Amino acid sequence: MATQQPDFDVIASHFNGLRREMLLLPNVSRNDGEVVTTLQRVQHQIQEMHDHIQDQAQQSQVQSQAQMDQIRAQMDQMQNQLQRRMQLVWEEMRVMRDQMKEARDQQQEARALQMEQGLIAMRLYNSAPGNYATPVQFPPGMNCNDLPKTRADLMRLTQSQYQMLAKTLGLPPAPVFPSTESCRQVADYLGVRL
Repeated sequence: MATQQPDFDVIASHFNGLRREMLLLPNVSRNDGEVVTTLQRVQHQIQEMHDHIQDQAQQSQVQSQAQMDQIRAQMDQMQNQLQRRMQLVWEEMRVMRDQMKEARDQQQEARALQMEQGLIAMRLYNSAPGNYATPVQFPPGMNCNDLPKTRADLMRLTQSQYQMLAKTLGLPPAPVFPSTESCRQVADYLGVRL
């Protein structure tokens, strides 16, 4: 239930009336004892009103300070709760990030394993005994139009063809060309017996 509040318009009206009357005080005779007693009573009432207003102001200030302290405590509590929630969210995000990284790593491992499995069939085919006219098989999904068709073609690669083939297969470029080592690197990757 709300407490009754003062009507400041009424207070202002009374102070204006008091001011008008106070302006008339010089018209009062100084020898009139009744006037002096009345003025003392008015002065005493004014002092009481002044004291009462000061007490009310101090009480209001104390109440306001208490309310501010309460609001500040509530805000601190809310901030602490928010910080704890944010820490939980950050921790959950870190866990999710770690899980996503682990899932990506597992996917990469699975892709690498699939690729290796695809390469096993190709390497088995290429490692079978045969002559230099035997066709060479390449990893699944590679465009074989510009690649050597036979083991003999593989042995006759030019430097630019070798560099293109090494790059296509994901091999490092040979430091010295032509060399048996550069041909061996490609042949080993493909499983070809030279």
